[in-house]
Amino acid sequence: MFVQRRAAQLRTFQRFPRGIVAKSGKRHFTDLALDGFLDLAIGLPWPSSFPPYSSTIILLTVASRLAFTVPFSVWVRLLSLLR
Repeated sequence: MFVQRRAAQLRTFQRFPRGIVAKSGKRHFTDLALDGFLDLAIGLPWPSSFPPYSSTIILLTVASRLAFTVPFSVWVRLLSLLR
């Protein structure tokens, strides 16, 4: 009986639509991040042949990996040259 009731709850669960604030009046970080990311994807001037959302995901992934790895690579390289 519990399994059937739980399965019914899972099937009927719906997330709040965007723009509607939860009952507590707070917006969660993930809601804000998703809204901001979607706004960024729409706002970037992509060519019409590129899907904007996917292209923005790829662009930000590459940029963040470069930003986090290149400084350490340069630092390690400079340390190895000094030895």
